[in-house]
Amino acid sequence: MGSVAAMTRPYRAAMEGKLGEVKIFYQKYPERLQAPLTVNGDTAIHIAVFIRDMKLLKSLLQILKSQSEESPPFPILGDKEEEESLFQVKNLHGQTALHLAAADGNLEALNLLLCKDEKLLNIRNDRGETPLFVAASYGKTEAVKYLYRRIKEDKKPHVERKDKTSILHVAILGEYFETAVELLNSVNWDDVSPDAVDANGTTGFQLLANMPSAFKSAYRMGKFKTLLYYCLPNVDYAENYDKGKLQVTSGRNEVDLESGSGREDHEPSNEQTENRPSGFSRVYNTFWRCIARVFPTIQMVWNDKKKHNKALELAKILAKADLSWKHGNTGGAPSHRTDEWNEIYDIFSKDPGDEEEKQEKNLEKIHTTFKDEKVNVEKEDETPPTTFRSRFLYETPFIAAGRNGILEIVKAVLDVYPQAIEHVNKQNENIFHVVAKYRSAKILDYLLSSSNVPVSRQRNKLNTENGDSILHGAAYLSASSSRDRPGEALLMQSDLQWFEVFCLPFIY
Repeated sequence: MGSVAAMTRPYRAAMEGKLGEVKIFYQKYPERLQAPLTVNGDTAIHIAVFIRDMKLLKSLLQILKSQSEESPPFPILGDKEEEESLFQVKNLHGQTALHLAAADGNLEALNLLLCKDEKLLNIRNDRGETPLFVAASYGKTEAVKYLYRRIKEDKKPHVERKDKTSILHVAILGEYFETAVELLNSVNWDDVSPDAVDANGTTGFQLLANMPSAFKSAYRMGKFKTLLYYCLPNVDYAENYDKGKLQVTSGRNEVDLESGSGREDHEPSNEQTENRPSGFSRVYNTFWRCIARVFPTIQMVWNDKKKHNKALELAKILAKADLSWKHGNTGGAPSHRTDEWNEIYDIFSKDPGDEEEKQEKNLEKIHTTFKDEKVNVEKEDETPPTTFRSRFLYETPFIAAGRNGILEIVKAVLDVYPQAIEHVNKQNENIFHVVAKYRSAKILDYLLSSSNVPVSRQRNKLNTENGDSILHGAAYLSASSSRDRPGEALLMQSDLQWFEVFCLPFIY
């Protein structure tokens, strides 16, 4: 493959932007295209994708194609003896050039590479991640949609990696809520399941319920930021336009390259035309976008608002599919998936229409389907961890949201399943116990003002651990680690005021 000194020349030329010299070098020495240029084992193809130079990438791929036609494929070094093309060369982390393009969300590079070798879609890196999985882990929503459309066979291997983490989990952990929403809206639930669990038995909804900063109700803001938050638009039309333009362009290129046509397949639909913003909205959006470029604080608040909106959208989707409040006091998925579960997912994945009778039948089916189904936690002989951080992973999303003060999730669950208010955790504590203990004032106000919440039924619950009532929880010092007032004296004053407010509706 040549000496280290010989490979220094193309690397230096690429880093200095002298891409013409890189092209000339590999035209003279095409066999060195597979030689690593970096300590991570990246080849010239990897570098071209990384620096986003599509002209260089096209030239190198053409040289590699000519070389592959002259030399036979060679076996992959691994468990399976398969024939590997020259386009499937990996770096030391098992990443092909397609993995890097997916991580960068570069649709043009993805298209160029897949037109040379479609099998690149199925190659996993050292962590067991396909390019589709990598795109989701970096929040590249348009790349996720593009790659998902290109996969023609079974998609199951693409939505889970070696450690059993699902593609939905990595999107939520990275706070790429737009990508997570796209996965659940556009992907068949047989491939990406909302109740999939990782190696710890944690669902994506549990992860979301333990991310208070992702929601407006638990997001602390000063008066100035609060004013900015309400004034800023909910979406950035420029971002949406660019994404739509990229998607149409990439789709047209894909079809042009493969079949020579495709313009008419990507004409704007009637729905897209109807959803276009008004002239005033575009002007208002442009005004704030110009100001945000000058003042980073405004851009930061705007990014937070857009994240909160997507997190709320995701919470509503997951709340419909989550039945953990019915199946015991832990938050993982049910012990088994049945045909009835799939029917329930079909119910919520389709538009129920305007027929109230149809909605009632659907809800009745949900309640009767699981009449005799129970999750026996003790049967698993697993003792929940006692550490502060890990033991909360065994909470249901409903209880976890109450503890973290996430009003949006509590409302999303109760809007779909009002009977979830009866749910209790392992200590026989309902949502009111948790709210009292962790001082979640916004959730308390919502529960007391809601006509669907039977306060009189819930106030008699006693904690099985020490026999505490809801009022006992309100009387204790706050279990929350966050403080709204400095100093122990002011903190005690805050706790006293909380008890005075909380105790009135629960005095017998």
